[in-house]
Order: sequence, then C-alpha cells, then structure tokens
Amino acid sequence: MTWIVSAVLYLGVIVWGWLVLPADGVAAHMSLSGEVTRYGSRAEFVGTNLGLALLMLGITPALSSAATRGDASMLNMPNKDYWLQPERREATLSLVRTQLWYFLAATNLLIAVMMADIVAISMLGRDVVGPWMLALYLVGTIIWTVWFTRRFRRPEDA
Repeated sequence: MTWIVSAVLYLGVIVWGWLVLPADGVAAHMSLSGEVTRYGSRAEFVGTNLGLALLMLGITPALSSAATRGDASMLNMPNKDYWLQPERREATLSLVRTQLWYFLAATNLLIAVMMADIVAISMLGRDVVGPWMLALYLVGTIIWTVWFTRRFRRPEDA
C-alpha cells in the first residue's frame, strides 16, 4: 500500500506540473549550488518525468519481484545460503520483498519531491525543498543497508 501511495504521488506531481507550469522557462538543469543552468519546456518536463515514472513504476518492481522468485539467484544478501534454507526461506523472502517495496516507495517519494522542487523553482524562482530530501534519502539508505546487513547475520554471529 505504501508503494501505491508513493506511485500515485509521483504521477500526481507530473500531472500537477503539466497543469501549472508555463509552456517555456521550466528549470531543466541546476548546478550543485542550485542555480538554474538550463531551461526547457513544460512538455520536456512532463515527457522526461513520465518516461522516468514508467521506468520506476514498471521495471523496478518487476526486478524486485524477480529477485525473490524461484531460486532467488538475483538476490544479493548476507548469508544467503543460510537464510534461504527451506525452514527459513518463505519468512526471509517475505521480509526481503516488504523491505524492497518500502525502499522503492522511498525512491518514488524522493523523485516526486525533487520534481515538485523543479516546479517551485520554475514558478517561484527558488527551491522550496533544496538538497535536504536527497540527504535524508541517502542517510536513510545507509541506515537501511546497515540494518539489512545486520538483520541477515547468522544467529551464531550475532
């Protein structure tokens, strides 16, 4: 459900951008300091982000599902042989699937907020969110990776 909400938000920002952005003068590229270095059109904003949305909302969930199906050969995790023993397999794959969907939802949210910030820059001449969302996402990714790695240690290694 979390992923579905994030996907609707993601697509909603694209629709919102189409409705409120001017035909031209949409921020298309920014420097690291946040200064707009290239402007584009509303159609470019919508087309680029719709293409990215199709990729994120279509291919990445399919890949995460593929990683936890069958022999799980696409899954990369600590102590994989131990955690995929028959007595632990279903519980492990269920937890991994859930965590992957949360991670994908966080990624959708990051992109939606960054797109909303582009709309704000184009409409107000300044960003509203700035780099804090990316920083928060990166910190969250590090925390999630450490948790995931520690979660799948062997019990005797704990």
